[in-house]
Amino acid sequence: MRITQQTKTFYIFIVLALGLATSWLFPITRSWWDTADYATFAFLNGTLRNRETWQLILTLASLNTAKIVIGFFMSIFYLHYLFYGKNNSTLQRFVELCTLTIIAAVGIILIKIFIHTGIDYHRRSPSLTINEAFRLSHVFPGYHIRDASANSFPGDNAIVLFSWTGILWFLGKKAYGIPATMFALIFTLPRLISGAHWLSDVIIGGGAISLITLAFTLHTSYLKSILNLTFKRYYEYKKI
Repeated sequence: MRITQQTKTFYIFIVLALGLATSWLFPITRSWWDTADYATFAFLNGTLRNRETWQLILTLASLNTAKIVIGFFMSIFYLHYLFYGKNNSTLQRFVELCTLTIIAAVGIILIKIFIHTGIDYHRRSPSLTINEAFRLSHVFPGYHIRDASANSFPGDNAIVLFSWTGILWFLGKKAYGIPATMFALIFTLPRLISGAHWLSDVIIGGGAISLITLAFTLHTSYLKSILNLTFKRYYEYKKI
């Protein structure tokens, strides 16, 4: 039986996700991740000391309301693809965006429920683990700053940004994928710098979960089936 490119890509994503997860669970490689976690946090969090302007910028980027700004710009990417994308009709691009986003969101929610409830895994963020951590919330008290978490794994922000980036790469190719990747990397950094997440929360948690989600979202027949059903109904309606 001939294996399609879609199936090959599906298995590549799954193998990469399992590889990341295994490297974090296997004792020897886990020690490497732990070393990378502490070293990365020490370097990034250390950039906040004695730099008031940088502290202010990171505070703004770490506020709870920053999610609204991030969501706004993510929507701008979607809207630009919807109205100016070169693939198919506007209606089909709309159905693609809605379908892929919904499937990805459901997948993310189910995996997170499994991690926090099924295997009951919880992990404190570096700002709650390392006494010497520089806390933005201590410099700017009274603001809802995301610089700590009693349940930092997996990195929620990273999962959403990586999954969103994968969808744009799939639909818009390089024209949308490259700027989306840059956007995702930039807006993943504030949580790492402030101490809300470890590096492995982002790479292992965000990366592995995004790969699994994208494998089922982009490289299975769900999208094609929904598109076929949608446009069959659409053309039947037009004939009435």
